Amino acid sequence: NHLYSGQFILSSNKKNILILESNCNLVLYSRSKMIWETKTGKNYLQICMLKLQNDGNLVLYSSLNSVEWSIN
Repeated sequence: NHLYSGQFILSSNKKNILILESNCNLVLYSRSKMIWETKTGKNYLQICMLKLQNDGNLVLYSSLNSVEWSIN
């Protein structure tokens, strides 16, 4: 249910990857080309967490536990 800075999810066909970058930007790549991002990246390294909550919301939290981005 969690993805932390620097972690990623790779599709089963290995053509798509969802990365929570070390600057807190969530990015989707398809065949090494960026196709979507949250635009939440900072100019510095930041520990953040992407969480799929029990209510179905997908939320990106900063290290201070503030919501940087969310979708339901």
